[in-house]
Amino acid sequence: MKLTLTLFTLTFILLSTHVQAAEFHVSTSEAFQAALATAANNGGDDSIFLAAGMYYGNFRYLAEEANALSIQTEDGVQPGEVVLDGGKLAYVLMIGAEDLEADFFIQGIRCQNGDAINGGGLSILTKGYVEIRDCFFVENIVTGRGGGVYISNASTITFTGNTVTGNSSDYHGGGLYIYKGSLITISGNTIARNTCEKDGGGAFVYGVATVSFLYNTITKNNGSNGSGGLCMLDISKVIFLENTIIENKGAHNGGVKLSASTVEFIKNTITGNNSDSSGCGGVELENSTNVIFTDNIVNNNSGFSCGGGVSIVAYSKVTFTGNTITENKGSVCGGARINSRKILYLINNTISNNYSTNKTVGLYLLIPETTGIFHMHNNIIFNNISQNGDYNDIYIEGFGEKLTAHNNIFSNAKALWTDASNNRDIDPLFFDPDNNDFHLKPNSPCINAGNPNAPVLPEFDLDGNPRIGLPDIGAYEFSNATTHPADIDNNWTIDASEFQTYNSYWKTGQLWNDTLIPINYVTIAGWIYKKGQQYGNTGAGKPQCWVPNE
Repeated sequence: MKLTLTLFTLTFILLSTHVQAAEFHVSTSEAFQAALATAANNGGDDSIFLAAGMYYGNFRYLAEEANALSIQTEDGVQPGEVVLDGGKLAYVLMIGAEDLEADFFIQGIRCQNGDAINGGGLSILTKGYVEIRDCFFVENIVTGRGGGVYISNASTITFTGNTVTGNSSDYHGGGLYIYKGSLITISGNTIARNTCEKDGGGAFVYGVATVSFLYNTITKNNGSNGSGGLCMLDISKVIFLENTIIENKGAHNGGVKLSASTVEFIKNTITGNNSDSSGCGGVELENSTNVIFTDNIVNNNSGFSCGGGVSIVAYSKVTFTGNTITENKGSVCGGARINSRKILYLINNTISNNYSTNKTVGLYLLIPETTGIFHMHNNIIFNNISQNGDYNDIYIEGFGEKLTAHNNIFSNAKALWTDASNNRDIDPLFFDPDNNDFHLKPNSPCINAGNPNAPVLPEFDLDGNPRIGLPDIGAYEFSNATTHPADIDNNWTIDASEFQTYNSYWKTGQLWNDTLIPINYVTIAGWIYKKGQQYGNTGAGKPQCWVPNE
């Protein structure tokens, strides 16, 4: 009896606390604004569900209490079918709870045609939790920050699965602007064709403890007087994983600029970005203590200075492993420029076919401290071209305490090694470098020629193949043992049933082994099937490695 009474009392207390909470179902602009006004001061956590359709207006929620608000589509309504249109008159949706720990959840809506000071599409001020999912922020403009989205002072932010495109800002953050916070997760978004006058044409983040930036596509953004794709400043820790940064342009940085104490930059593709005034074309990491830069593809970026592909400044340690830095252009350094004050590990990278108009082109290292330690093992630094410099592949400024180089391929270097062996000037025999395939041919001298005792030796190569026994030199292990994904039973044959199943998954956009099927994989599978079903693997890059048997 005592237990029952206790549970009843607890239930009564909870219901009493949220007795004014409401659930609103709206289908007109007027009803939506009325629901926002009521929810702002009714004393409870509220949910607003919107029917599909157009909602014209400049919608506002000014919280008077620290309660939660959810704004989402009705069940069965697809993301983007609820359209909030600001008419180019003011903001589209403003949520104000500046001095309150109020939580907000927004899902599935489209905010367009906003015109404001900050946050043309969506503006949120709160000290609480913010989650934004599966939304669209399109063609909004601001004179301040955050053309599409502006979020300020939220403790925790989850920004997932959104599309931010065609927005503009006269200051920072053409698409997205986030100011301060403890924990931010930005994942699975497409941020494209946004512009700003300063930094972060695509997105700008400032003053956050931890940022996880995962699986995003940042493309064709422009920072006319700053950085083009993405800019993060004054961050404690950044985890930057499996993002695609393509064809962004800025005056002082093209693709990504990060100023963070700790950076984990892993499995990203950075290609076709351009800095036309100063700074780095591809990736610029500065003011860091510890940097892990692993398994990235940095290709065909152009920087005016300090590295066409990569520029890193770190005060303690840089671990640079398993990357391909290829076909980048810069005035001081074409490939990678690294300033490491303490320890630098450069292991199993491929740095090739980069171009510079001055100094060096492949790898430019600054080791200013007399106690600096540099380990370089199993790298291919080959066929880099410097127009006016004497050292095409490696140029090292400073001498440090210890500079070791073992089992590398390069043609010339300005360096005073303290310990060096098994370094060669020889053609690594790439499969098709003219078409950006830097895998090794079967007769490459790099196969089984690496140092198995190299410090921080990567367990896997850039394709995910294990490094077993004697490792190969460069970012890729030679491997011809992987079957095509369509070959369900892995018997080196793609029969009619396998191809039809694989093709059906591609046509309907279904996931195959947890990923979408690229069209060129389907094309190769169809070619093999039509040519007689049996095939082999040449060891080249995927999917060109799979070819029909003659």
